[in-house]
Amino acid sequence: MARARRTGWMLAAVAAAAVAAVLIIIAGINPQLGSSPLDTAKRAAQSFADDAVAAGPWTDPGAAGRAHDQLKLHLRPAGLHAPVAVKVIELTEIDSSRQRATLAWAWQTNPRSRTQVPDWSYTSNVDVVKDQLSWKAEYGPEVVHPQLHTDAEITAEVEAAQRAKILGFGDEVLTSVEPVISVGVEPARTDDPAQTADDTAAALAGFAEIDAEALAGRIEAAAAHAFVPVVTIRVDDYRDIADELRPIPGTVFRSQDMSVPVHRGLAPLLLGRVGAATAEDLEEDPLLRDGDLVGRSGLQKLYQQQLSGRAGVELLVDGEPILSVDAVPAPPVVTSIERELQQRADAAAEAAGAPVGIVVIDAESGHIRAVANAGGDAGFDRALTGSYPDSPAHALTEALAASRGAAGGEVLAALGIERVDLGMPAVVSTGGQPSGSPVSVAIAAARVLTGQQPAASLVQSAGGEDLTLPARDESLTKDERDVLQPVLEPHLIDLPGRHRSTGGDAVSASTAGPWAIGQRGGLVGVVIVEPTEPGSGENPASAGAVLTEALTGR
Repeated sequence: MARARRTGWMLAAVAAAAVAAVLIIIAGINPQLGSSPLDTAKRAAQSFADDAVAAGPWTDPGAAGRAHDQLKLHLRPAGLHAPVAVKVIELTEIDSSRQRATLAWAWQTNPRSRTQVPDWSYTSNVDVVKDQLSWKAEYGPEVVHPQLHTDAEITAEVEAAQRAKILGFGDEVLTSVEPVISVGVEPARTDDPAQTADDTAAALAGFAEIDAEALAGRIEAAAAHAFVPVVTIRVDDYRDIADELRPIPGTVFRSQDMSVPVHRGLAPLLLGRVGAATAEDLEEDPLLRDGDLVGRSGLQKLYQQQLSGRAGVELLVDGEPILSVDAVPAPPVVTSIERELQQRADAAAEAAGAPVGIVVIDAESGHIRAVANAGGDAGFDRALTGSYPDSPAHALTEALAASRGAAGGEVLAALGIERVDLGMPAVVSTGGQPSGSPVSVAIAAARVLTGQQPAASLVQSAGGEDLTLPARDESLTKDERDVLQPVLEPHLIDLPGRHRSTGGDAVSASTAGPWAIGQRGGLVGVVIVEPTEPGSGENPASAGAVLTEALTGR
C-alpha cells in the first residue's frame, strides 16, 4: 500500500514537472503568459524608451504601433523622437482585473546633445488589464502625455537658432548672418532643363562656378515642384543680376537670413557655404527640420552640429502649450585665420592665372594664418589636401633622414608633419613618399627657417571646447637646421622683413619652379603654382610673385 502511495506521488510529481515544462515552453513562445501587472507595465514603459511600441505587451500591439507612429510624426517637428527613459514609479489596483501604473517620462529636447541629460519630464498613467492567464497594457495617446487624446490637435512652433559665427585670429569675424537670396529651379516651371541650366549658369558666372550639365541632371531627377538649389548670394549681388535671372524659365527665389563670409570671396573653400536643407537632407538626417540651414562644404559642413545651435520650440495640444524651449545659439567656431592676410592671399591666388595653393603659418605659435586656393577644380583644396611629387617637404624629409641615418618615416615628427590635427582634413605627412602638400611644406619650412617647433593648428575651438593638439616634438637641432636650410634655398624669395639666416645671394621674387617659400617677420608662406598646359595661351604669374603679393600686398 505504501509503495502504491509512493508511486502515486512520483507520478504526480512527474506530471507537475511536465506541466511546468510545457508552461515554460509556452511562456518562451508567449512571454506575456503568466505575467504580473508590474512586469507588464515595465515592459510597456520600456517599449517607448526602445522606440519599439509595436513589440510591447499591448492588447493590440499592431494597432498600438501604428497609432504611436502617427503620434511621433506630430512630435518630431518639436525635436522629440524617443524618450531617454520611461519608468514605472507606482502601481495602483483598480479592481481584480485592472491596475493603473504611473509612468515617469524623461525626454531630451535637443536630440544632438552629447550628454543626453533629460530636460523635460512629467508623469502619465497606463492601465494594465487581466487577459486570461496574462496581463496586457492599454495603449492610448494619453499614455504618452496626460494632455493628449485621440482627437488632439498637435502643433509645434519652431524658432531656429541663429547660426554661429566663424571667427579668426583676434576674434575677427569671418562669417556672419545676413539676408541672402537662394536661387533655385522648380522642374515643373521649365520644359527644357538643359537650357535652363545653361542660362542660369551664365547669369551666375560672376558669383559662382555652376556645372550646367550636373544642374540639368538634378533638375530632371527632382520632383516636379521640388526646389533644386543652385546658389545662395547676397541681396546686393542678386539685385545686380535679377533682371537676367528672373526671366529664365524655372528659376525660383527664396529670401532668408544665412551665414555667409563677411566679404565676398573670403576663403570660400576653407569657410565653405550654407544652404537650406533639401528633401534629400531631411531623408538622410531625421533630426533635421524643414527650413534648417545645412553646411555644404568647408568648415560650415565639418562643424555643422557645432554651428547650428539649438532650436527653440513650443509644442501645443489643442492650442495649449505643454512644452516650451528657448532657442540657444551655438558658440562660435574659432580659427587662427587672419582676415586681412587671408584677403590678400585670396586676391593673389585669383590673379595668378593658374591653379594655386597658398598657406601662411605663424612660426612661433604654429597657427595657420591663411589658406587660399584658385583655379582647377572648384572644390579642390590644393593648399591643404594637394599632393605634389618632389615637394620641398619630401626633400627635407630625405635630407634629415640621411643626416640621422634613419628611414624617412622616422623623421616626420621632427619636421612637424607626422601627427597633425588642424581641425579639418589636411594631407601633411609625406610618409616617406616623394610628395607633399603646401601645408606640409609650410609647417616643415617654418621649423627649419625659424627654429620654432610648435604643433600646427588651424581650428582653435568648436562647440565651446578647445581642440586638443598632438604632442609637440622639439627634437630638430640647430645643426640639423643648418643642414636643411640649403634644401630650401632654391625656393626662397626675399621679402621685406625677412632675415636670411644663411649665406648666399638674394633670391628674387621670380624664383623659377612651381614652389616659392618666403618669410616675413614671424610668418612663413608657401605657394604652389601648377604648370599650365603648353599652348594654352595662359601666362601665369610666378610662384614668387604670387607669394610676394600674398604676404605684402605688392
